[in-house]
Amino acid sequence: MVRKSCVVVLMMLLSQSFLLASWPHFQGPEGTGYSPETGLVRSFPESGPKILWRIDVEPGFGGAAIDGDEIFIMDREVGTQDMLKCLDLKTGKLKWQCVNKVPGRIDFNGSRCVPTVTKDRVYASGPFGQIYICDRNKKKFVKIIDMMKTFDVEEPPTWGYSHAPVVYKDKLIITPMGKKAGLAAIDKNTGKTIWTTPSFGELKYGSYMPVSLQTIAGVKGFLYIIEGHVLFIDPDTGKTIWDYEGYKNNIPIPYPTKISENKLFITGGYDSGSVMLEVLKKGTGYQFKEIFRFKERGSQIHPAILHNDLLFANFNTNENMDRNQHEGLVCLDLKGNTLWKTQKAPDVDKGNLIIADNMVIALAGETGELILAEATGEKYKQLAKVKVLNGEEEIWAPLALSNGMLILRDQEEMICIDMKKK
Repeated sequence: MVRKSCVVVLMMLLSQSFLLASWPHFQGPEGTGYSPETGLVRSFPESGPKILWRIDVEPGFGGAAIDGDEIFIMDREVGTQDMLKCLDLKTGKLKWQCVNKVPGRIDFNGSRCVPTVTKDRVYASGPFGQIYICDRNKKKFVKIIDMMKTFDVEEPPTWGYSHAPVVYKDKLIITPMGKKAGLAAIDKNTGKTIWTTPSFGELKYGSYMPVSLQTIAGVKGFLYIIEGHVLFIDPDTGKTIWDYEGYKNNIPIPYPTKISENKLFITGGYDSGSVMLEVLKKGTGYQFKEIFRFKERGSQIHPAILHNDLLFANFNTNENMDRNQHEGLVCLDLKGNTLWKTQKAPDVDKGNLIIADNMVIALAGETGELILAEATGEKYKQLAKVKVLNGEEEIWAPLALSNGMLILRDQEEMICIDMKKK
């Protein structure tokens, strides 16, 4: 009887560990860039990390989503078609793919989104606004929604639609930014429109961030930044709960980082800077208080990550790099004090970072170097730095980590690194 109970407990623990190991959408299990995995290596032998596989990919920025032993990536044959691919996690071999011909080119050509994966569906978007609903069992698209036609969009955003739909209950939340809708909720199975927000009007660049479901000041809603507005949207109706106009970012890319029940850290590039914002509910309305603000300091592409009451981010933007004022990886306390920054040692350009096992895991955006560092505020303590990719520019795609396997890519290949301690 005791033995049987032990077996049941072990199976439960293994099941929980497996669930925690998944990376089912952009920025991981909770969408925060943090992984609960432990037991990862903290250094590499002289020969470098163990690379389990390498595969060729088309040019682009689409990172991986992982569920169980399957990887899903949105690839694109430049100028011709979108390709949703399912790969074997252990080998990198193609298991199946769904293809849709979509001609056209945009600046920084190629794939964009990290797919969103559920038990029986994969959701993704193409740079020209196609929303793909794929049946994992049937291995085919069951619905394709053209946002540009459905919501009257004349031109896609300058750099294309970037993020997969967000699943909420029976809905997919999508970002058409058209004349008929700014945001929209559609049925996650049929694609039928459920609600829309008013149009955002004529946009110069558009927004490249996904919606982020959060509970702020006791109220649940979707956070979204569009030119000159930080919006909080009712997830069931699409109505605006509040609109903060004190943060101006004409090209929003990273989504806000939730700090506490009523605090957000909002950051961006293109001279928009960063702000720690407190949201206070007062009767039927809201008040906003700035805790601190950085006028020109921020993360251009990737969200900041909260870990142990510290913020970790990549504060390189076009502006400070043009002025030869690289900030690199930074660590901030929640009062806005800079505890450390790497500047050019190492210089990560605009590469992605995640946190796992109390480590910052970062990929340098120009050199393809994998960087491991202690996720501490005491000082920058580098554990390892090794070149793992051959590319030397625009290595900006998000990382993914599952079951000790780290997935990363450049403009030509995707690789899997074994990060498990032996």
